[in-house]
Amino acid sequence: MTTKKLISFILIVFCIFLLFSCTKENPLFEKQTEEGTFIYSIKVLNAEDLIYKTESGLENIEVSISINDSVYTDTTNAEGFVTFFNVPQTYIPVSVKNKAYTGAEILVNLNLDSAFQNKGIVYVSTKIALLPLKSEKPAKISGKILADLNLTNSELETYSNPINISANIPANSLKNFVEQQGFGKIEEIFYSNSSFFTKSNSSGEYSFEIPAIPNGLDIIISGDDFRSNQTGADGKITEKVFENKPDTIKIYPNITKIHDIIYK
Repeated sequence: MTTKKLISFILIVFCIFLLFSCTKENPLFEKQTEEGTFIYSIKVLNAEDLIYKTESGLENIEVSISINDSVYTDTTNAEGFVTFFNVPQTYIPVSVKNKAYTGAEILVNLNLDSAFQNKGIVYVSTKIALLPLKSEKPAKISGKILADLNLTNSELETYSNPINISANIPANSLKNFVEQQGFGKIEEIFYSNSSFFTKSNSSGEYSFEIPAIPNGLDIIISGDDFRSNQTGADGKITEKVFENKPDTIKIYPNITKIHDIIYK
């Protein structure tokens, strides 16, 4: 490399260094908070421990907030906290996710008129609990697939062809996992990864292992429709589509729930 090229290279590197050394830190991570803004914290808890009023948080959960078309992301610390500074008075979409837990999307309203009355800086926080997708103390659900395949008797028969079974945690079961503290209002909540799937076997049996909470968690369980022959009361065989009505059941950690899925 010639001396002239070497000098040019050094100047370019020096200019890049100056550019980065003079770049202002993102205001949402600066602890010098301006008046008329929020210090906004999100705390993430384990939903399996809620009944014990635990304050132990989940570490390394990714939390993102969106402001003016920009997304700011951080991960929770050992206490389960993420804190953003200089948050403006507006609606804040919050995303909480980790591949080992149910994720959540929340819309928090910090745009209320009374926000900064007699206060220069307002502290607000959102608590949210997540369920682990793989639990060490899951609820166990098992049962049979039953249908009236033969109308010549009063009993239900076991359907032996495999069908898909789903268990969904409804939104109203999870909304109590979110709490706004200090100021603001939660407008919307959406939990992702809250559905679990299995398939019945050739014996017409199925089973699940699903995370639950100590005081009970409502889930909705259902199976796919299927087409099968049915023997009528007169002995004639016809083809019919069998349907099942989804059932809501309550599950508890480390307890097996027997639930047969009935088709009509």
